[in-house]
Amino acid sequence: MFMIKKFLSAGIILIITLSGCTSNNHNTNKTTEVVGGYTKADVNDPEIIKVAGFAASQIKKGQLEKVLDAKTQVVAGINYKLDILLTNGMTYEVVVYKDLKGVLELVSATAK
Repeated sequence: MFMIKKFLSAGIILIITLSGCTSNNHNTNKTTEVVGGYTKADVNDPEIIKVAGFAASQIKKGQLEKVLDAKTQVVAGINYKLDILLTNGMTYEVVVYKDLKGVLELVSATAK
């Protein structure tokens, strides 16, 4: 009889414990982020604008007019993937790498 009570008590404790493990975090956002992948960034963030201005100066086909889209990826530093509009009307997708010391490097620039 003692074993039955002990077994039932353990079962009740297990049920109570597991019932508290349910998640109410329902993500209704259709996009999902991949760990280690690019994450959406604010196009008005001063750091994004600074990096976009650097990219525009490296392209040498016009000055930065506007950042259209921005994503970041944390690596051993930060990768910035930006869509930028230049004053000459051209749009570019650029990737800029910022190392841990803050040095910027234009990795790629593709006219769209």
